[in-house]
Order: sequence, then C-alpha cells, then structure tokens
Amino acid sequence: MAHVSLTNEDFCTTVIPPVGAFAMKTQGEIEAAICEGVSRFEQDYMGRGPKDVYAYLLGDLLVVRLEGVLTAAEQHLVKSLSADKGAGSGQASADPSDRDGPSCP
Repeated sequence: MAHVSLTNEDFCTTVIPPVGAFAMKTQGEIEAAICEGVSRFEQDYMGRGPKDVYAYLLGDLLVVRLEGVLTAAEQHLVKSLSADKGAGSGQASADPSDRDGPSCP
C-alpha cells in the first residue's frame, strides 16, 4: 500500500469540494458512484476488483454487495463447510440457539 502525503492546498482542493459542487443527484447516480468507488478501492488496495458490485440505498441504510471477490483458498473453505453450519442451505437460521458465539440481547 502506497503512502500518500497531502499538502494543505491538496487537501482543500481534493477532500473539501468547492461551494456549490453538490448538485442534486438521483438515487441511481449515488448508487453508481458508490459502486465505482468500492470497485476502485478493491482494485487499488486489494490488487484485483470484484466481478460485480451492487449498491442499494434504502433510506439511511446502504447495502453494498460484492460478487467475485473471494480468493481460490476462500472459495475452497466455503465449499468445505458442512451443511449443518449453513453452507449450501441457502438461508440462515432464525433460531439464535443455532448460531455460534454469544447471542445478542
């Protein structure tokens, strides 16, 4: 990972947008910009980008779904999980006693 040094002038021009730069954007434009940013981040810092990126803005909740980001080793690990741990079942159990680890209140 490369270290980037910003001067005060760089910071003011790259991090803080000029006044009036915020034009109203549609939800689709915002979601597309998020997808582009996440994809660029994965490419720059992880060395490869995802196959697909989906962003869903639902009120004050942002959901980002990445496809094709697992390494070969991670894919093998997922395949090796037993069905009783949730792999291949297609849905998670709603029963808190079925989960590993502490339960949330």
